[in-house]
Amino acid sequence: MTQPRFALVLGGGAALGYAHLGVLDVFEQEGLMPDLICGTSMGALAGASVLAWSGAGEAIRRFRVALDDPWVMNLDFSYLRKQAGESFWDLFFGRVRKGLLVTQSMIRDSIVGPDSYDRILRNLIPDEAIEELRRPFACISTNLMSPQPRTLWRSGSLMQAVAASCAIPGIFPAQTIDGEVHVDGGSIENIPVPAARELGATFVVAVSVDQEEPVGPKGVAAEYFIAASHLARRRLTELQIADADAVLYPNLRQFHWADFQALGDIVEAGRRIARASVADIRRAWGEHQKQYRKGWRRWRHQ
Repeated sequence: MTQPRFALVLGGGAALGYAHLGVLDVFEQEGLMPDLICGTSMGALAGASVLAWSGAGEAIRRFRVALDDPWVMNLDFSYLRKQAGESFWDLFFGRVRKGLLVTQSMIRDSIVGPDSYDRILRNLIPDEAIEELRRPFACISTNLMSPQPRTLWRSGSLMQAVAASCAIPGIFPAQTIDGEVHVDGGSIENIPVPAARELGATFVVAVSVDQEEPVGPKGVAAEYFIAASHLARRRLTELQIADADAVLYPNLRQFHWADFQALGDIVEAGRRIARASVADIRRAWGEHQKQYRKGWRRWRHQ
């Protein structure tokens, strides 16, 4: 019988994914590091950075250094932030009506260019093989040219895998790999619990940071389509995380997904949920190991 295996699954959520660094920081301090880290988008970047360097502390330091890089400081995401009482869809379609996003989409494929994107990633992770990381790691991207669009990266170039997983359409450049186009994995598996199970995890703790509440459309035709797509993605995510043994929800309601300068506060939100949950998770993991060895290979903590 194989051994029980603990996986930590880190979901996408742009700047809100900084919370994953806080969770990993506390887990490291408590000696509760998983056997596998599996992430999507910012979850992939956070997990890869922690495993590539000496730990969460060094990864957080590198994120701080990256934010001080002039190339990053010159990237203006302020117009993507919500104003008081404004939903994401209000903001998005306000920019569409003004022609801002339409104009940009006609002359460039992303807000952040390839050179800037590459520089950001190289500040945060080394260009090495996934197999060289301290622990097993995997991440998800979406292949826009395949009838099986979900791509699970578990070996090969770490830089290439994370770049594909983090390539939020319209924000960061799509990645062409072996003639196929990859973008952010969030539309396929934003919290990759199924991937962790596929890779042999018997006990899964997921961290969900994408907690924006759906807002109804306000009469423009395209709003109905995008609002429905948002709900479909949300429902898909709910189905995927239902197979986790525990799910952590950091309190991030005061933050927006484009708050990339709020690193310290968002990391601390991750630390808070981890500190509040670590004793229960340790207990559940211990119970899981006991029951698993008795023959309950998919025993779940309730």
